Amino acid sequence: MKSCNEKIETIDFLSLNPLENRVYVTNSHYSIPALYNPQHFGPDLNEYQVDKTVESMMSVCILCNEYPIVRYYNSPVSRKIALLFQESLDEYYRKHPELSPTSFKTVFFITDRVMDLFAPFCHYKFYRSQIFDLMDTEIRKARGEYTYVYDYKIQTGDGLEKKHLVFDDEDPVYTKLEDLPIEEYTKTIIEEINELKATEAKYSNLKYASDLSHAALNQGDYLFARQLTTGHFELINKIDKLFREECILDLIVFENKCASNVNGTKEQYEPLTEELLELLANQKIDLGNKIRLLIVYAYYRGGIIEEDLRKLCFFGLPDKSKTESIVTLFKNFQYLGFWLLKPNLHEKPFKITSYFDVRNTQELTERYVPSLTNVVTRLAYGKLPEVYKEVYSKGSREDAPKDFPYVKGAPIDDDESDQAQYTAPVRNMPKWKSSKQQDANKDRIMLFVAGGLTHSELSTITSLEPKLNKNIFIGTDELYSTWDLIGDLRLINDDRKNFNFPLDEKFAKKKVPSHLYERSAAPSATKPPAPASTPGSAQSRVSSQASSSQKTGTTTSSAEHSRKRDKLFKKFKNFNI
Repeated sequence: MKSCNEKIETIDFLSLNPLENRVYVTNSHYSIPALYNPQHFGPDLNEYQVDKTVESMMSVCILCNEYPIVRYYNSPVSRKIALLFQESLDEYYRKHPELSPTSFKTVFFITDRVMDLFAPFCHYKFYRSQIFDLMDTEIRKARGEYTYVYDYKIQTGDGLEKKHLVFDDEDPVYTKLEDLPIEEYTKTIIEEINELKATEAKYSNLKYASDLSHAALNQGDYLFARQLTTGHFELINKIDKLFREECILDLIVFENKCASNVNGTKEQYEPLTEELLELLANQKIDLGNKIRLLIVYAYYRGGIIEEDLRKLCFFGLPDKSKTESIVTLFKNFQYLGFWLLKPNLHEKPFKITSYFDVRNTQELTERYVPSLTNVVTRLAYGKLPEVYKEVYSKGSREDAPKDFPYVKGAPIDDDESDQAQYTAPVRNMPKWKSSKQQDANKDRIMLFVAGGLTHSELSTITSLEPKLNKNIFIGTDELYSTWDLIGDLRLINDDRKNFNFPLDEKFAKKKVPSHLYERSAAPSATKPPAPASTPGSAQSRVSSQASSSQKTGTTTSSAEHSRKRDKLFKKFKNFNI
């Protein structure tokens, strides 16, 4: 398989699953328990997770012919991955001195779930966010698989017909809408519907051309486009109704206020306990959203005591039996280094270093800038310092621990032509490519988030591409819903056998087919050997049927393998590099 560089004829390995344009996963689902509780689940699972991560990052670099500058969020998980990745990257280019990477200024930023445990519990205005927040229970899906299907009914000339939407890059309407906010995707879908109506009206008004109009309006492409547009129009209407009924705008305002209280100015600070109680008392808000409210509130408070959490659950949750499960969930945040439950009232609030930003605006739904959005934007403009916040009263900035260090040290600006043409296979110090050299392609930013991303967080990053005019490659272990993340945290101490970890599935003992036992059984001492079959005999026909059956099974298996292979290559074809 060729990469984007024509000089590369083969690739040593490919270990990633491309989902859409410049988005890929390692397929290591249940990543939170595997990465953050290795003492319970075993180091083998943790090492497998890290190895798969490094292999996937190597794969995308080889596909894109990139030898990037590696930076990371300074946590144990990200540091471990970054150091191993740099070692693998250097080794690869050491073995392939004939390769000349596309750019020497591409940054590969590695982070993990610990950098931001605020964003995944917030609500966003993107179409993708609304689908997976409000319609999650109505979407057919399976953990570890990335086919999302929404079933609906549509009125046709033959009555109500069952249809479905598949949210992937083969749906042009979805790809157009997925990263748009509410106002924009609503306007766009209305324009699409009006265009369909105008087309139908155009043909229906043609005099003496009924056959022509019927043919035009029943072509496969047109029918498919009409079905998709109508399906998304119906879905958006349903989302809009749920958005208003479940008071999602009020939740977004509350989350933005919490963010302002953590990172904003004194003028933006507002007491929020009364507002939390009002939202918890609102019977229109469902259980899942109330749990998210409690997590966001505890985050902003720097932790709450268990007694207060129980009181809030008893006050605001419709199902009081969920209280113990929620208390367990809050306790389990400690595995990721967050103490959302304080031991007593006198304990100081847990200090959380946050990397999200807050806009100074009166629009309460637009204040919060998620951490990944903030970090990627700063990377794009070269304004992400190694020491992000000077919170140390003693010592100089040089003595402060680095939040976002480089593996090999910060790059040096150098426009000298001999340095700009530097192509040594292993670099001791990163170098920026000369600004005098024009790159025909857009600059790239590469990002990997260990521990998974929610669909909403993915949109916060992919929506930046047109604004930053850069191609952003996003990798992660898995995409999950917020509810999946909550489940993983709550069950982080559960038995390993209750999870379908990819490593365990890979080495699971499979039942030996019964026909193999029959073939390997020793012949009976008293039973005479079976006579040789002659052509046309009953025994010959049975043997022939068995042989034919086995061949059919082999053909089916081969066809299935071929289908999966073609589907994977199709994904790679759409994986814009």
